[in-house]
Amino acid sequence: MGNGGSVLNGSVRNTGGSGGSFAATSGTGGTGIGTDSSGGTGGNASFTAGAGGDDPTYAQLVGGTGGSATFQSGRGGRGATMGDGGALNFISGPTQNGTTDGANSGAMNFTVPAGGLTTTSGAGGDSGAMTFLGGNGGVSASGDGGASGLISFIGGNGGNSSAGGNGGAPGNISITAGNSGTGGTRPNGGSLYLLPGTGTASGNVILGCDSTSTCRGNVGIGTTTPLVSLQVATSTSNATTSVEIGKVGQNKGSCLVLYDDSGTAIYAHVATGATTFTLSAVSCK
Repeated sequence: MGNGGSVLNGSVRNTGGSGGSFAATSGTGGTGIGTDSSGGTGGNASFTAGAGGDDPTYAQLVGGTGGSATFQSGRGGRGATMGDGGALNFISGPTQNGTTDGANSGAMNFTVPAGGLTTTSGAGGDSGAMTFLGGNGGVSASGDGGASGLISFIGGNGGNSSAGGNGGAPGNISITAGNSGTGGTRPNGGSLYLLPGTGTASGNVILGCDSTSTCRGNVGIGTTTPLVSLQVATSTSNATTSVEIGKVGQNKGSCLVLYDDSGTAIYAHVATGATTFTLSAVSCK
């Protein structure tokens, strides 16, 4: 598409022209006519990078790498005050209202294909990584650095009912590590890591609250129905629930902070050689 027009030797208030827009829109489905007719399905839109070249004999040559596909919004323009970069939006198909049930909106899928198969004793290909990376804050020579971008995963709200019906169910957010492959020796399943950032002091891992300090609900480990602020249970029926505070060789012991009915801190720890708690108003941290 064409670039926006520049302003040369003009008034300082003149504005450069806007860049040309680019739109790729597939065809609309046809209109259905008649009581039993249905509207046609809309055309698909596909952006696909070129495939790598093949070695059809599978001999000694390496197949070519597939081309990359990049979706990037425009940068901000230069000036005394720099223009902001454009936003990049992925929006699935919206719905139309109906006289009976409303239509479902389209799903949005980000999928990394599986690693390639092999029919020999060689190793299967690795699956590609998927990364959601918040932008780094801008660097300043003498002023404050810019704040980094926030990454948020927010489930959709359930629909309201204005005529006494039930409200729609909210969207859940599920983050699940991968299963190991089956075979002679099966590795452990994938772990789920939550790691805060570093700074003057490291950040925290917060459960039950968002970045605006809105907190609600209970936290469950091993249970999907926690009944108190924090409930720990084994996910296996008829098994012992175990909680460990501290680790072997930790020569400073463990300190548990409790609060009495007035909100005063009481510290509990186990002295060397003891098998009972020592309770004290003196901190054991």
